[in-house]
Amino acid sequence: MVNNFWNALLPRISPSFLIGITLGDFGNLLRQNRFAVEPRQAMRVLVISCFALINTLIRRREEKLFGSSVSQMEVRAPLFILGAGRCGTTFLHNLLSIDQRYAFPNYYQVRNPHTFLLTERFVTRISASLLPKKRVQDNVNITWQSPDEDEFAISLMTLHSPLLSLLFPHQRQFYDQYHLLDELTELERSKWLQGWMSFLRKLTYKYRRPLILKSPWHLGRLKTILEIFPGAKFVHIVRNPYHVFQSFLHSSERLYQHWSFQQIPFEHIVEAWFSRHQRAYDIFFEYRQKIPRNCLCDVRFEDLERHPVAQIKEIYNTLELPPFSNVKPHLERYLKTLTNYEKNVKTELTAELKRRILKCYLRSFEEYGYEI
Repeated sequence: MVNNFWNALLPRISPSFLIGITLGDFGNLLRQNRFAVEPRQAMRVLVISCFALINTLIRRREEKLFGSSVSQMEVRAPLFILGAGRCGTTFLHNLLSIDQRYAFPNYYQVRNPHTFLLTERFVTRISASLLPKKRVQDNVNITWQSPDEDEFAISLMTLHSPLLSLLFPHQRQFYDQYHLLDELTELERSKWLQGWMSFLRKLTYKYRRPLILKSPWHLGRLKTILEIFPGAKFVHIVRNPYHVFQSFLHSSERLYQHWSFQQIPFEHIVEAWFSRHQRAYDIFFEYRQKIPRNCLCDVRFEDLERHPVAQIKEIYNTLELPPFSNVKPHLERYLKTLTNYEKNVKTELTAELKRRILKCYLRSFEEYGYEI
């Protein structure tokens, strides 16, 4: 009954990932967007403000207790999962995160990056029944402990993330500059890096293990990532571009419905998709040549879906990760729990959309063997 009530109320007051923002940052975010919030979203603004006040007080306490220790942590070169949104990055992240020799940011931590060291154990225990069982955009099961994208934490700690254009789509061009990072001033780039590294240091302080990170936005940040972590390893996942776009259409509609403070013609969202993916893959194909062979592994989603154990083993071998035999039994047990997963229904594509997808993804079609 509690879940039914929450699911009915969610679209109306859902704070989305802003549940972990502080009061000052929420005020700055609203000012950044000239308070352009539709009247029907007033309840959400009030709910977020209440959470933000609590977060502000807890953050001060957490920084006092842990700030000095966290600032001294050295972040080991992570294992990055690269790939456009809807390519299967979440599935791959879930599989790789089974290895307990690594750590990962979870659903709670990326939404509460300022306070999770103090609050995670208590809040996740008392609120587990209030969390929806599946993600808004698809049928992937979630808990507070599920692996999730560090981009949510970046957006809350810096207010500099293209993810925020889901909330304020009228400011998409402003937020998109934090995708590739190449158009930022030195001060803006420094602030972005400071927020990201602060979150990674907190995770390192908590786990004392190398991290597995996944964010579709990191695909276009490969140049910056290589500068910060020259020893990082990467798994790049691709998927049939037509299927990627079909999945994008479904998930975007759901995300904007639940998260956006503004209305925008869906055609603008489609245009943004093409622009972002073209630029991100230009960066990826340019800078992947600088990555040593034992630090980059390509995998096709279709192959991973059909033969997950074999594909994960290939990743371990290519990247020279710790022995795969240690994790194989745990991986096989996890895969047995996925038998009831239902995919979203695909939207039929027009001939014009297919032509645009082919133009945008031509190199991916050719390099990864997808039929044109």
